[in-house]
Amino acid sequence: MRPLPLVISQALLSDADGVRLHPDLASWQAEWLRMRRRWFRCAPMLPLSCYARLLDCSPAALIAARTQLPAETRQVWVASPYFAALGRDSLTVLPEGAFSWDEQDARWLCDELNPLLEQDGMRLVAVGAAMLLCCVRPLDARPADFAEISGGLLPNRHPPGRDGGRLMRLVAEIQMLLHRHPSPRRRARGVPDVHGLWFWGGCAPTSVEEEMAVATRNPALASIAPARQARCLISEAERVHDLMPSVRPAHIVLLGKDMALWLSRGWLPRVLQRDWRPSATPGDEDQLFAQLRGMIA
Repeated sequence: MRPLPLVISQALLSDADGVRLHPDLASWQAEWLRMRRRWFRCAPMLPLSCYARLLDCSPAALIAARTQLPAETRQVWVASPYFAALGRDSLTVLPEGAFSWDEQDARWLCDELNPLLEQDGMRLVAVGAAMLLCCVRPLDARPADFAEISGGLLPNRHPPGRDGGRLMRLVAEIQMLLHRHPSPRRRARGVPDVHGLWFWGGCAPTSVEEEMAVATRNPALASIAPARQARCLISEAERVHDLMPSVRPAHIVLLGKDMALWLSRGWLPRVLQRDWRPSATPGDEDQLFAQLRGMIA
């Protein structure tokens, strides 16, 4: 059986000293530093947005195509739950891969928030562990993708668009409601509370007929993508140990902030490279995904 390609989100971390591998991937660093490499420019992505990019569609439309939407829904948004640690003057969001979430959590959150949302012509819908905000009146706002926030700071400014302020007020109202009414089930399990929802990727609901089987431990992606006869593996860095096959992938894509690195095994061993310094002449995101689609087709 041919080894499946592996895509890992938030695998490359950037700091003042340059680019480094996520700590949860350290056990493979020496092996991966010997692999052939090609760098690409690439927007930050999490497993759901990476899967949608492979299918060339919107993540929100992808979730919407897997459920029955409320009547008169004209716009849908991905609703990503988060836990945020309070700093002196900011909120740091726990990386998505480190945040435990399941279908029961999603159903509880919908029941908790829908009385508030329905006052504004909105409804939160759970599709397995994935969630979708359905709007009767479309919002004109362009918030950051959750991939830009996961593991970083929660934005404290209104996103662009006429309704950017309204969307951020909704985010704040949900934070206050969940502060007053935490999940008893999550507290009983000893996992971090859900502090809020981040809405991103808003679009009109459209039909999405394509799908691709993938192996993943990401709760949202696993809820909408078939797993049988998977053609690739998509994971966050924190969950890849549970997904790594016994036969090592011949091709690995490490995603980071504004960059991606394609690693491939050659017939001959290569000299160990010492760091993850990006190329001065990277390819672009379209080239990366065209190459990946060609491999898994």
